[in-house]
Amino acid sequence: MSRSNNTELINPAKRFYEWNGDKGGFRYFDKQLGEKGERVEVPLPFRFLVLDCLSTIKGYDDADKSGYWCNEVRDLKKDIMSVKNKKGTQAIGLYEQVITNRNCTGAKYCQSVYIAFKEGQELIICNIQMLGACLGAWIEFRKKNKIYEGAIAVEKMIEGTKGKTVYQIPVFKSIPTTPETEDQAKHLDIELQEYLKTYFQRNSTQSAEKSEAVAEVYDEQFHDDAPIGEAPQDTVIVDNYDPENAPY
Repeated sequence: MSRSNNTELINPAKRFYEWNGDKGGFRYFDKQLGEKGERVEVPLPFRFLVLDCLSTIKGYDDADKSGYWCNEVRDLKKDIMSVKNKKGTQAIGLYEQVITNRNCTGAKYCQSVYIAFKEGQELIICNIQMLGACLGAWIEFRKKNKIYEGAIAVEKMIEGTKGKTVYQIPVFKSIPTTPETEDQAKHLDIELQEYLKTYFQRNSTQSAEKSEAVAEVYDEQFHDDAPIGEAPQDTVIVDNYDPENAPY
């Protein structure tokens, strides 16, 4: 990078959401709130359009007291992944090699879903980290639905149990969209694909380093990992959704 050739790669996603398995609903970390940033909980309904789906690795290492971060890939059988925590690179290789590496205890598969999310009347690029209680429900939904057509809504949740642990599972459903919304989403996807084109041209290690700032914030704040974990005390409640069932 130089003054006249700025090659810094900035992820276009404005927010990185995750599902709160303990109490339900989505949440994200806003580093602009408070002295050190705060979690923001977004109540249901939660509606979005899928732009693209990638794979990565998240999780938390209790021994190192550190979250994991990793570059995003399209093909788990061909693309090299570089898994890191605060102590450095823990594993490099294909998915099956890194996920079973003894240095990656606590590492878990995650689908990184880029979405178009409505803020006011405009759509913005965001991301949902499908992990924990959310991941299984999302994979089952994908098997039965065309995720790149129309929009998707989470309007309710169901209760799941594992031993004595009770957790919440999102219920995904397809909903219609307006032509205007579809057009906005396509333009956002063009922007996203331009970013991903450059992202994938770099080797996996470089890509992991560039994503570290965003990924580390996510892992630091959400290492309790749904479905297990208590609701945070420093939560801000935000409700900016239209409750009507009109097309998204």
